[in-house]
Amino acid sequence: MMKKAFALASVTALTGLVVAVAPAGCTPDEAAPTDDGGGVADVKRPPPSQIGDDEDDPGGEKCYAEKALDVSGVKYQAPRIRPGACTEGVLKVIDDLVAGNKNATFQDLKAAIVAEESTSCAECVFGEDGDTWAPVVESAGKIVAVNGGGCVAIVSAKDDCGKAYYQWDECLGTACKDCSGSDRSVCLEAVQSTACKGASDALLGACGKDVNAYINACFKPGEIAVKGPIREQCVKGSEKDASTD
Repeated sequence: MMKKAFALASVTALTGLVVAVAPAGCTPDEAAPTDDGGGVADVKRPPPSQIGDDEDDPGGEKCYAEKALDVSGVKYQAPRIRPGACTEGVLKVIDDLVAGNKNATFQDLKAAIVAEESTSCAECVFGEDGDTWAPVVESAGKIVAVNGGGCVAIVSAKDDCGKAYYQWDECLGTACKDCSGSDRSVCLEAVQSTACKGASDALLGACGKDVNAYINACFKPGEIAVKGPIREQCVKGSEKDASTD
């Protein structure tokens, strides 16, 4: 279930990329680091004793199961694109709202966008579940999804990539739902080769070697997670995208 409050992006790399397609000499990360230190370092798996599967700590338990999860049936809809419905100012509205209220909800966000940006911008950011998805998807007055997959579809110009990302992200969230702190970081990496291996393979197959660059473009470290989808669907839009309103 979608939380009422929205949060900072917690960027997760496709760690299988390390072996499959990482260029020689590159370290595993969200996107190849730039000269100015860009990119986000991949989560490193700590010693086994820290997650309870070391021989010296046989009684420890992981906060996650490794049984395969099938997310191929998780619903995803292509992004609804309304280029220019919002100005870049909507991104500042988000920052200002969160700076003033750490527990701000999506309904608070909608009201702030109407008041400080425009009604047409709010109508782009929020939309009912249908044949296409807005950045924030509603159903019967409730928030049911943030369309991160739509952002990935736009930046990659591949709707199958967006769908695979959305389902992969759902798999990680489900597998790691009982983990927090450093345990969650461990889980997000570990389940990519166990519970979410199928989803990880599908993501790499759909998006190709630039998958982590697409993810990093949409979900910048330290940025409110919803900003990427709003930026791509309501501020910039994309002529390459297959789905418009």
